[in-house]
Amino acid sequence: MSKVFTSALVAGFTSVLIASTSMSVQAQGIERAYGFNNKKPTQKKKTSSDRRFNLFGIFSNSKPKEKPVKLSKKFKTKPKVRIRTYTYRATPLVRLGDNSLTQPVVEATLSGQVNILDDSLAQTIFNVLKASDLSTRMTKRQQQAIVKFYKSRNFKSVWTDMDGVLGSGKQLLAHLSKADEEGMTSADYLPSGLSGFGDGLEKVESDLDLLARFDINLTAMALRYGQNASGGKIIPNRLSSYHDLAPPKVDSSKILNGIAQADKPDNYLASLQPTHKSYAAFKRALAALNDQTEEKQYAQIPSGDLIKAGGSDKRIPLIRERLQSVGLLAKSQEGTDLQQNQHNVYDEQLRDAVKAFQKSKGLSSDGVIGRQTIAAFNGRKDVNKRNKLVMNMERLRWLPRSFGNKYIFVNAAAFKMQVMRNGAEAWQTRVVVGKPQNQTSFFIDEMETVVFNPFWGVPRSIVRSEMLPRLRSNPGYLDQKGFEVFNRSGKKISSSSVDWSSYGSRIPFSVRQPPGDTNALGKVKFMFPNKHAIYLHDTPSKKLFERSSRAFSFGCVRVKNPRVFAQNILGWSRSKIDQKIASRRNSAVRLKQKIPVYITYFTAWADENGNVKYFRDVYGRDRLLDRALNSIKVASK
Repeated sequence: MSKVFTSALVAGFTSVLIASTSMSVQAQGIERAYGFNNKKPTQKKKTSSDRRFNLFGIFSNSKPKEKPVKLSKKFKTKPKVRIRTYTYRATPLVRLGDNSLTQPVVEATLSGQVNILDDSLAQTIFNVLKASDLSTRMTKRQQQAIVKFYKSRNFKSVWTDMDGVLGSGKQLLAHLSKADEEGMTSADYLPSGLSGFGDGLEKVESDLDLLARFDINLTAMALRYGQNASGGKIIPNRLSSYHDLAPPKVDSSKILNGIAQADKPDNYLASLQPTHKSYAAFKRALAALNDQTEEKQYAQIPSGDLIKAGGSDKRIPLIRERLQSVGLLAKSQEGTDLQQNQHNVYDEQLRDAVKAFQKSKGLSSDGVIGRQTIAAFNGRKDVNKRNKLVMNMERLRWLPRSFGNKYIFVNAAAFKMQVMRNGAEAWQTRVVVGKPQNQTSFFIDEMETVVFNPFWGVPRSIVRSEMLPRLRSNPGYLDQKGFEVFNRSGKKISSSSVDWSSYGSRIPFSVRQPPGDTNALGKVKFMFPNKHAIYLHDTPSKKLFERSSRAFSFGCVRVKNPRVFAQNILGWSRSKIDQKIASRRNSAVRLKQKIPVYITYFTAWADENGNVKYFRDVYGRDRLLDRALNSIKVASK
């Protein structure tokens, strides 16, 4: 899509047809607050027809005097909102082993064929793999890799010998037992045959068959752990069409060879976990929550009306006590009678303590005590926090180990964009992202072009649902509003020359909006071509940036301070940026070096100080991921 818009000025009218088609992927009535509708609402109650026509300000003050022409059903279009999520389907598992294995032999000059398995343990490992009666189940690729791995070493054991379990095997087992510390589930990596990580080794070591099975099972669990650590347990693209990622899962053979050759296989597995500082912060926060096994029980604070500074409420004494217990409020010097009237007043000192508490819990620190703050006082957020940490540790495993020296990071859940340099935040701004029914996708790309004074190729879905009803009664409507209409051959025509009443869902025309103060994309857009037709852009409407929750677009990401962003991306002065825009000419500037763009969705993330901040699951993706994690069947033990 970037190629279309960056060449719009010189490529002629044909580009408009392409632009309009590609943008229809993510817009069905684009951007309610793109800056067209600046008129204050009237007191008159609006009909559904009014609301449709006023979706953009371009329709203001132009309600048709006549009723739209009624068409047959085949011409009536009613866009459907579809949230494109899937029921997660885990990769099928197969039994570990290969009954097609043949006994390894080597030619000998005197005695013919000689068995090359150098000990009875190797022979037993061969027999177990050939029998294929292990209860452990792996994916087909993992199963094949494990058989190939043992075959390449003539079925020689890795973690055991005839005397029992080796030290390296015990180190590996101990590491797997601590998977919970990484937001994983330790039980998923317990080798079959053991009742627990610290139980059953004596029994294993007393039986050759059990020893062989333990060796194979420990190898299998180490492989499972390594792949889950390096690329996640979930295949994200199976969650929804809003996920478009290729997790950096390490190849099975590489992991198997790595653990076998490493002096400390536990350290090798640990090295496969994400290295991003947010992951380290998640791990610290998870450990702190796990340590709070027997947290002090506080009196539950009842729910009720909002409490604002200066007001009075009977719950104030309990709130004071809760804040005193966590050290955010000094204890009263007037005694212990917290039921006195003066303690029911929400004073400034208490408000400051409440704001500090809200900030520590990742809430809006406005000092207003509402439902979420009461829930935090009552400790119900800790379980939610733990779940969020686990799910966001999983999400981080879907991304590359290194994000690059310079990159753009958008977190849709936080409504925030950052420009990062050498691991530190160089600049950040607020953004507006897609609505829950038109979500901003989770993907990675590279920014290539900055376009000043862009054209807006109106998506066909908008032409059908928002413009066509108006055009049927007023064919010249688009001419009056400054839009351009092109036929299939790319020739510009007047909208008044078209008999719009004869068209329904299939409209053989393209519409675009020239650069200008009311252009839906504002004064500048930032292009990174992708199949989702998502990009970053300015907007003529700035009011939505002041809201705390900013999921209002149809997929694209609106940037609050696009001119400063352009400075950061291009390395230009502000005056040069302003001059480009002031020229009112559509022009594209190709970046000297492409910049990685991460369009993500993290409901927990670490700030510059390493403190984890939590965000509302505006898209419901935490629930989706949680269901997927719970649906995966662990190999039989």
